[in-house]
Amino acid sequence: MPARRLLLTPRDRAILRDVYRFGCLSAVQLALRYWPDSVSDKTARNRLWQLCEAGYLVRRPIGHREDGAYLLTLKGREELGLPTKHARPDPRASSSLRHRLIVADVADWFLARRYRGGAPAWVSEVDLYDGRLWLARRDGRERQRGALLVPDGVLVLRGGERVWRLAVEVELHQKASRLYDAKLGWYAGQFAAEALDGCLWLCAGAGRTAPVRAAAGRLAPAAAELVGVQSLPEGVTAY
Repeated sequence: MPARRLLLTPRDRAILRDVYRFGCLSAVQLALRYWPDSVSDKTARNRLWQLCEAGYLVRRPIGHREDGAYLLTLKGREELGLPTKHARPDPRASSSLRHRLIVADVADWFLARRYRGGAPAWVSEVDLYDGRLWLARRDGRERQRGALLVPDGVLVLRGGERVWRLAVEVELHQKASRLYDAKLGWYAGQFAAEALDGCLWLCAGAGRTAPVRAAAGRLAPAAAELVGVQSLPEGVTAY
């Protein structure tokens, strides 16, 4: 059955761009962003349904009685002039979708706060892969082996001529120590190259903060004060 034809509005294209930047977004998140004055999210859901029917978005359930995640389709990527290969995230990986939804909530939480020096900006993981912010690449054999590591996002603050870049990591599940060692070693290199000015690890549980702190002490003792670790902010949806 062919997709329905739909005349895209500037808001529709902004929605597609936001879904691309964050990997996926929920109906609730999109309603808050683009229909903030609506009494309910019904208007948002109706338009998202139309965008799905027209083939620009696809909805993936992420759990029983939970809001689904909307992802960009190949047609949606073409509409934005994006390459259609190597699209992220994998729609089959529900854990990845949950993580991306929470990162989007964290970004909104940071952007809603007031800062001295002007409005903050959020550079998403996809923005980083697209080269929107310079990061130091790994040297030698490591460069041959792996892709560029990136944070879940970077909060950019400005004060006069000073620009401060805080990397943000959202940790939902405790990982093996070697993975924390690899990431903290990478952050030590970013700090040394002055590509990033600090990193904040936001963990879903208090017990997950200790391994990050331990890795920071082992891998970057001279820059350990640049690595903060705390629980997820109140109000961030757990999905």
